[in-house]
Amino acid sequence: MKKDIIKSFNQLGLRITIQTNLRTVNFIDVTFNLSNGKYYPYRKPNDKPLYINRLSNHPLPILGQLPTAISTDISHDVDVFQEAAPLYNNALRESGYTENVEYVENRKNQEPVSKRNRARRVTWFNPSYSKNVITWVGQKFLKLIDKHFPVGSKLRKVFN
Repeated sequence: MKKDIIKSFNQLGLRITIQTNLRTVNFIDVTFNLSNGKYYPYRKPNDKPLYINRLSNHPLPILGQLPTAISTDISHDVDVFQEAAPLYNNALRESGYTENVEYVENRKNQEPVSKRNRARRVTWFNPSYSKNVITWVGQKFLKLIDKHFPVGSKLRKVFN
């Protein structure tokens, strides 16, 4: 099977490396130990995390949520997290944040969040963001919707 896969890639002008019978595997940013079922954060040698600067031109919710968005799901337990946390905390400091990353208990052990599976046909308008824009783009867009799709229009329901 390995030879067939390599042959298929070669026919497309691509190269692939296949390794088998491994007990430890690095995948993106996680190291999986297949022998004991544990997983750890993985960083390439000399790779340093880099985050959006606190003073950058990004929406405030993005900047405010960055420290909590740094995933702790790639740490099997608290000890593994404590070992990896200083690297991420230093990167946050260099980007202007005062918060620290925190360990969150594995979500598999938490109660599942109920999901609503109601299908909707929704068209979203997401204007690009810049702190330099002083125009109320969203408000102007909604006024255009009201103007071109008045009450009673067949398309009002779709664009309202």
